[in-house]
Amino acid sequence: MNNQLRKKLLEYALMCQNVTYTNNWEGVEWAIVDRVLVIRGSNETRDWFRNFNIKSESRQHAGFRKAAVHLLENVDIGSWDIAIGHSQGGAIAQLLAYGLSRPAVTFGSPMVSTMPLVVSDTTRVVNCNDIVPKLPKINRYVHSGNLIYLNYDGEMLNRVDWKDQFKGRLRAWSKLQFFDGFYDHSISRYIKSLSKK
Repeated sequence: MNNQLRKKLLEYALMCQNVTYTNNWEGVEWAIVDRVLVIRGSNETRDWFRNFNIKSESRQHAGFRKAAVHLLENVDIGSWDIAIGHSQGGAIAQLLAYGLSRPAVTFGSPMVSTMPLVVSDTTRVVNCNDIVPKLPKINRYVHSGNLIYLNYDGEMLNRVDWKDQFKGRLRAWSKLQFFDGFYDHSISRYIKSLSKK
């Protein structure tokens, strides 16, 4: 995959980490920077209640859907061209993109729907052993969008590499990081992986 794409993904990951979130609704924080809608991932206790509201409404994760509908109703649609986010923010960004037929880039986003969404312009980035993209495990949730898998060495692949995931686990265990899936979920790990090449 090309260097321009890597640079753009790194730019978006840095936005997710460094932006000053200027708007808040029930813990969902967002900002619009250079026509990019940046949605923050889980940051406080009430976010976790939204994350675990996994019942399906209209075949979509109820907690994320509620947040996406609120943003659709309260954010000026003409003020942004692409939605991005990490973790919960990525899930909400993906549903917004689906609802408005706009592009989205997600980092470590959980699954948001029980059926594949028609989202040709959604890119979902998964860092090595990140556990969150494997969730939720019930109700037959599925991913949508184009996968970019960041392997142990920071290479961008369009498929998950199981041997590489094992290599990543061994690396983590050798450093006494027994919860590699959580460690790889951090937006700072995404930034580090995207900065390797």
